[in-house]
Amino acid sequence: MPIPLKVDMRHVSTTQLDIGTSEVAPSLPHYHSSIIAQADERSKHGFPTKEITATPSFSIYQKGRIASDVFATAVKSMGHALLTKLKAAPFDRVLRVQDDALDVYSSITHLKGDSAPLKELVDSYAEDVKAYLQQEASLLNDIPLSEWAKLKASTAEKIDVTSSYLALAQQHLTDYSGELEIVMAKRVSLENELRIVQEKESCLRRDVATKEIDVQVAELEVKSAQKACEDMESVVPVSTAEAENLQDLRKMVEDRRNSIKPFD
Repeated sequence: MPIPLKVDMRHVSTTQLDIGTSEVAPSLPHYHSSIIAQADERSKHGFPTKEITATPSFSIYQKGRIASDVFATAVKSMGHALLTKLKAAPFDRVLRVQDDALDVYSSITHLKGDSAPLKELVDSYAEDVKAYLQQEASLLNDIPLSEWAKLKASTAEKIDVTSSYLALAQQHLTDYSGELEIVMAKRVSLENELRIVQEKESCLRRDVATKEIDVQVAELEVKSAQKACEDMESVVPVSTAEAENLQDLRKMVEDRRNSIKPFD
């Protein structure tokens, strides 16, 4: 069954995500401290600060106003770097990027920015990826219904074949064993035919030994086939619809990832 995506794309506009540049901010911890130090230095010297009104492409991080141009640039750069990293991450590393984003939110808040819209976007995408990975993992060890049916039919056919071979081998063993007893009895009364009888006896003993091995092999094959058939009864097959739903979910999540366009 498909897992519904939790993100309402109506809240993430194309204007908000389309920045038109691939530039990524420098290493964030050093960059953040440098920006904060510059802002503090401006305040100490009484430099005037310019009010920054958020544009549509910036409003996803800041609903109100930021104290300076420096703060505005820092917030936009941090958001761009985070979304770029999120978009480039393989599905199995998205949750780690989500955890790493906590430092970015803290830095944006320290710069008097609003990190809530950015966090909502990151968290909603991470939840979609997590749901996909969980469903993918649950189906990896299951056998598709069509393959399960073929395997079961093949196993049943093997049981029939090996059982027939076992019956034939057992009959051969009985026949050769009976003939061996007759020949051994004749040897007592037919000393003149001793050499011929001894040769035939030797041949028959080899035949008996061969058939005993054939019986043992056939018994093992029957037991193996029976166990395989029993194991098949405990396997829950995956329907074709479930497999198709998984593919649809993967495509939906990939499209979702490709739609993310970080800020400048």
